[in-house]
Amino acid sequence: MRKYAYLIDNVKNSSGETVAKIMLYKSGEGVYLFEYSVKDAEMCTSDRRYDSPEEVYEEWNGLIDERGWFDIEDPLPGCQHDAFIPIRIKGRDAGRPEWGKFETLKDGQWVDYCPEQPDLQKVRERSAIIDITQELFSCRVYPGDMPPERLRLADMDAGDDINLSGLTMCAHNGTHIDAPSHFIRDGLTVDRMGLEPFVGDCFVARHDGDVTGADAVNILEDAVKAGACRRILIAGRATVTEAAAAVFAEAGLLLLGNESQTVGPEDAPKKVHMLLLGSGCALLEGVVLDGVAEGRYFLNAAPLNLGGCEGAPCRAYLTELP
Repeated sequence: MRKYAYLIDNVKNSSGETVAKIMLYKSGEGVYLFEYSVKDAEMCTSDRRYDSPEEVYEEWNGLIDERGWFDIEDPLPGCQHDAFIPIRIKGRDAGRPEWGKFETLKDGQWVDYCPEQPDLQKVRERSAIIDITQELFSCRVYPGDMPPERLRLADMDAGDDINLSGLTMCAHNGTHIDAPSHFIRDGLTVDRMGLEPFVGDCFVARHDGDVTGADAVNILEDAVKAGACRRILIAGRATVTEAAAAVFAEAGLLLLGNESQTVGPEDAPKKVHMLLLGSGCALLEGVVLDGVAEGRYFLNAAPLNLGGCEGAPCRAYLTELP
């Protein structure tokens, strides 16, 4: 037995994920509730087990819209229980499952299942957690830097028992942080900086073009009003000038970040880096802030703990604050 319903308003589950639609599934294996992040999702993002359908109704009936529950046919044999269309793990029917790959029934034939990629802006509007990190292997690379490369050390398609990857890259590829030692002899390296500059409240400002000293003053004033003046991210095609760097350095920032692969002018970044890194301000470069509104957020951009290094990649994200 399967039933699904739409929620009146999106809610957050215990893991902080958005839930917009739910499905009740009862079989000989038990009673499950599948949770979907958007109303048109074909597969769930999370699931929970219950003792009975009545327990599901008691918890959720007050949250679903006036249309109530819709009946839906049970899945075809071997197909995913949570899927609204016939979807199965590729190769499972032949005893050679390719985990993480799926296929769907189309015009009587099983074909690779390629779900549409979500609209990034809409996802961000629904989610309290905003990923601001570039994908590494397709990332922007600063002119002259070594690009990242994935090495296949073991490959199940080639007969190996496992898949195993190796990496070659520059520490400043994609979304990354700069430590003082990047430009300052005997400056702090990544492993000696601690995590405080990279984790905590931050202010996102939007600006295109050169950030002047006056612009920097205005950004700081907005950050103070928002209650997050120690870490600042600048969204847009912005270049921090020497005058702006001097203002930010004087303000005692813990961190300054932007979307470019370098905070200062690409053809002459040294003076801006020296001013900021010399003041103890860490730099977060290459973030992705498309669609992120100005305001106060909680930032986590903890870098990999690379001993002795002047920079490191990170998985940076913002959490919306009430």
